[in-house]
Amino acid sequence: MDVRAKLTAALIGLVMFVLLAEPAAACTPAPPPKLSPAQKLAKAQAEADRAASPHLGRRLRDAVDIAVVSVADFKPSSVEDLPPRYRDSLHWYGREGLLPVRYTLKTERVLKGNPPAIFPFRFHFPNITSDREWAWAVAPNDDFGGSLWPRSDQAFWVEGSLSLGEFSGGPGDCSNQVALNPSVRYLVLRDSAGMVTVAEPLTDNDPLPDLIARFLASESETYVWRPTVQEYLGLAGSISRLRIADCATGKFQLIEALGSRPGTYFREVGEIDTIYGLTPSLSLTGCREGDEFLLTVWPARLHPVVDNVVHFEDRWMQLRFSGEKNIPLTTLRELLR
Repeated sequence: MDVRAKLTAALIGLVMFVLLAEPAAACTPAPPPKLSPAQKLAKAQAEADRAASPHLGRRLRDAVDIAVVSVADFKPSSVEDLPPRYRDSLHWYGREGLLPVRYTLKTERVLKGNPPAIFPFRFHFPNITSDREWAWAVAPNDDFGGSLWPRSDQAFWVEGSLSLGEFSGGPGDCSNQVALNPSVRYLVLRDSAGMVTVAEPLTDNDPLPDLIARFLASESETYVWRPTVQEYLGLAGSISRLRIADCATGKFQLIEALGSRPGTYFREVGEIDTIYGLTPSLSLTGCREGDEFLLTVWPARLHPVVDNVVHFEDRWMQLRFSGEKNIPLTTLRELLR
């Protein structure tokens, strides 16, 4: 399923969930503010600045301790584990299988600091618009999903986002629930108060713990991974050659599909479409219609193609390429064949 299909399915599911749920308090998110052209430009610049910073590495440096853990057990807890605003709906959460539980974690491998051998899964998850608590831990169930982008996907290394367990949107009342899978190991980061800030699910033979260990062993390193372009292109992700069709609307035309993986935005050569999630925005790039780029991933990052040579760009990604970054299209086609 491509990204657009995933997003469509998620939105449909969210609408149906809100319509069918019966919590005490409904949640109607505020519409996004209307921005002036100057505000839109400032927002695009802020997004580009963040994408260009090593925020994944900084998050690892800031953690007090980091460990690979397993789930030792989980047990029912009391209403006190619900944020106060949700305690009147305890009967409804019980009916829906969303009563709070407390997980205990067992340290399997220490990557940083001195985490206890056994410790509770305590976390603080504020609403994105305020510091009000809005989430609690519940028992695992089939509605919960883990990290969207594994390390084997190009997209993880674009954003470098780390999750907090298996996450599920709430029942239409602005609450959210977090679960842990007892059969999965997690990369856990904690702060000075012992609160878990990251519980990233790991796959079998996941390279992330070893990459983090090497990163932390070097005091001067800022990026967790420095692959060659060829190593990066070996990860899952669509690869397409595009031409800018309209700078004002951010529309591109697909002129070549490279590799065997399906594209995220385009179905066939010649199709014109708008690319969402593009960083940096075309408003910051001195956009010229007719310029060509290689698109390697969603969220979208572009690599300029000049005189049939791809100049691989890593400034807005959570990695840095090592070795040669300028590769002729003929060579690239051979690598992807």
